[in-house]
Amino acid sequence: MALSSPWLLVVPPIVGGVIGYFTNDLAIQMLFRPYNAIYVGDRKLPFTPGLIPS
Repeated sequence: MALSSPWLLVVPPIVGGVIGYFTNDLAIQMLFRPYNAIYVGDRKLPFTPGLIPS
């Protein structure tokens, strides 16, 4: 496997960027969702609505 192939130099950063974008997007969504608090009986589940309520 020679490093002279341009695909071996171009593809890994692109794949890493795509994976990083989706993981960051998921993390931001997890901070702000769900929008409404979730209750089990009379107790509120922790971290609902999200860590940073809007």
